[in-house]
Amino acid sequence: MTKTKITKDIIADTAFRVWGETGFHNMSLTLLSDELGITKAGLYRHFKNKDSLIDYMSQIIKDSIFNQLSDFISIANRLENPIDLYIDCMVNYFTDFPYRLFFYTIILTKGMIFHDEKMFELRNKQTKIFDSYLKKTGNKIDCISSERLLFYISTAVIYYLSFSFFLKFGLHKAKDITLTETEKIIFKKDLKNIIFFGFANEKNIPSINFSDIEKKSIILKKDIPERSKILNAIASLVAEDGMWNITIDKIAKKTKMAKSSLYLYFANKNEMIGNMIENEFKSLNDIFDTIINQYDNFYEKLYANICGTFSHFENDLEHLKILNWFHFQDVNIRKKDEVIIKRYQFILDMIHTGKIKNFSVIDVFPIIFLNVQISKDVMIYQELGNTINFENKRFLYTMFLNGLQGGNYEK
Repeated sequence: MTKTKITKDIIADTAFRVWGETGFHNMSLTLLSDELGITKAGLYRHFKNKDSLIDYMSQIIKDSIFNQLSDFISIANRLENPIDLYIDCMVNYFTDFPYRLFFYTIILTKGMIFHDEKMFELRNKQTKIFDSYLKKTGNKIDCISSERLLFYISTAVIYYLSFSFFLKFGLHKAKDITLTETEKIIFKKDLKNIIFFGFANEKNIPSINFSDIEKKSIILKKDIPERSKILNAIASLVAEDGMWNITIDKIAKKTKMAKSSLYLYFANKNEMIGNMIENEFKSLNDIFDTIINQYDNFYEKLYANICGTFSHFENDLEHLKILNWFHFQDVNIRKKDEVIIKRYQFILDMIHTGKIKNFSVIDVFPIIFLNVQISKDVMIYQELGNTINFENKRFLYTMFLNGLQGGNYEK
């Protein structure tokens, strides 16, 4: 039997799958070389280190997405609704290469895609298409822009698919992560409902005083609780390098503590990261309770939460980076979601009464979706050097509730 020749592409494709299965924060060259049936020295003949392999994998994704969306651009202007095709293109690509989706979220988290010239050019072409669509439809959404819409839809597709893959592969332990054609159809339909009609089952949303809520929902830097020595070190390392590069040695060096001393507090690295994340959210819940409890009306509470979260992320970029890593990690770390949910109990109550739709995923899906949209919005605008203002907040509030077209769902 002829032995398969190991190439850079074979190594990269195997890394997408193996690291996708184990969680990208557990990236291991030993695990990868074992799967390929070669030594680590064999890997180093193709890539000088793990970072060079990661760069190569990133380029594969950027090139393939560029080609996929270039095809979309070539015909989009001739379509009545190019957003339908855009969603189809994104879903088709990531459902064909599900493990690349996990890695793509890391590229976004590290901001590696925003400064790529080809992707920048592609984004400009996409926004022109969306701009033409918005003018043609005469969309009246408050504070809408083609750029905001593009970012919102892209984040919606990526997060919805990531969450669905996580449920299928992580929680339900499915052996095969590949989606059936029926599942793809359901995914596309749900995503289009989210984009065009939002999460609210009520069409007529009562008006609220946007500017008053914006003034009362500011979180200043001085309001943010300080972290303990160990958790502060872990938070800094995660924010700087991501979860894939965290080691006990690095934590010990950062805290100037012996590794044996760290183990007096935590059993292992994952427990340290999990506790850091849990602490991040617990320490902020009291602040958000104060902001949200100023209001009795659900819609006022919702907008106050959106404004407060934007304000917090802008004043604590380290927390924002941690959250971006956290959103796409494995089951053990994601169990800390329950800490976030406490802040959003008022939304959960609306989900349970059927006034907010969860698209048959799980009941907390709209809550995490909203949190992801805010975190990605702040991160993207920071990377691009743009300023977050009231328009971002009002646009997100409107899109989350009623989508582009408003109204009820297509069954």
